[in-house]
Formats: sequence, C-alpha cells, structure tokens
Amino acid sequence: MKTLLRLLGQMIAHVFAFLVFFMMLGFIAVLAKNSVSAVSEFNWVAGVLLGVIWLIGVLILCFAIWYAMRPSAPTWLRDYMLIRKKTGSDAGLAEQFPAASLSALICVAMLTAVFALTAVSAVLASHGWATYEIERLHEKPMSELLFRLYIWHTIDMIPFIDIWKTYDIRAPIHPTNFWAQSIVLVFRTTIIGFAISVMVQWLKYSHDMSETTRTPAK
Repeated sequence: MKTLLRLLGQMIAHVFAFLVFFMMLGFIAVLAKNSVSAVSEFNWVAGVLLGVIWLIGVLILCFAIWYAMRPSAPTWLRDYMLIRKKTGSDAGLAEQFPAASLSALICVAMLTAVFALTAVSAVLASHGWATYEIERLHEKPMSELLFRLYIWHTIDMIPFIDIWKTYDIRAPIHPTNFWAQSIVLVFRTTIIGFAISVMVQWLKYSHDMSETTRTPAK
C-alpha cells in the first residue's frame, strides 16, 4: 500500500511540475503570435520573416534536444540541454522532475510553432497569398480558424490514435492553393514529425538511463 501511495504521489508531482513549467513557458508561444502580428501591422513581409525565424528557433531547439540524447553527443551539450536529476533542498523544480520539465519544454515549442504559423498564415491569407475553403459557415475570425487548423493537424499526426477518424471530425478550413498547402505540409512533416521523434527518443533515453541505474556495476 505504501508503494502504491508513493507511486501515486510521484505521478501527481510529475503532472504538477509539467503544468507549472508549461504555464511558465507558455508566454513564449503567445509572444511569438503577438510579435508576428505586431510587426505585420507595419510591414507584412517583415512579419512573415519574423514568423519564419520563430519556426527556425523551434526546429533548432528540438534538434538540440534530440542530438543531446544521442550517445555520440558531446558532454557539454548533454549537460546543457538535458536537465539532470537532483534531490535535496538546493534542487529546483526542474532538477527534481527533469522528465516533466523537458516534456513541457517540447510541448511549448510545438505550441510556439502553432501560434507563429497561425499569425504567418493569417497575414498571407489577408494579402491573398494563401487561400482557404471554410468547411461550414463560421462567425469566428480567420486567425482562430487557422489556429484550430494547425491544432487539428498536430493531433492528427499523433501515431496510432486516429482520433479525428474515430469521431469523424474534420478540420474547420482547408488550404486551396500552393502556398497554403505547402505550409501545412511543412508543418506536418518537419515540425510535428521532428517533435514526435524527439519525444520518442526521450522515452527511449529515459528507459536506457533507468536500466543503467538499475544494473549494478561490475
């Protein structure tokens, strides 16, 4: 019974740590959207370029985390990118719950990509570069429909679930020209695909580390 309560307490602590770090980092995603929208009001091309910079930053972060978990990664990168497990009064929340903290960082990176692409797509749509077909009559602004579109594709890329096919839920809008379709394709194959591979490798890395810890040294 004590073991069960201890495991339950650890699970609750990990969830709490994840939520705290997610909320702490969440302003970055909002900052990405607001900055692109603000710059676009002065010059829409500059706004699009700023959105691209945000997306490149997300990819660099995901690649750095992915590479840090490789056995061939240099020690300095592994120590810098991956949060080490620590206990005691001097350990911070991230150090006590590295898995939850790193998971929150990856999720916020994905949310930042969604917000940045939403702002960029809204700017391109307002200037006629990207066109979309609305699934049904909506009174919501275009930016919200685009946000729902990218969230829809994010969930749709999760392997083995097929939640949208199960409930027959379609995306609220559909891209109808080359630029709009290309943005969705790049988002699905590059950003979402790479983020999912980072999460999969993180699970494998955590499993390997736990096995190494349990195996006594010879």
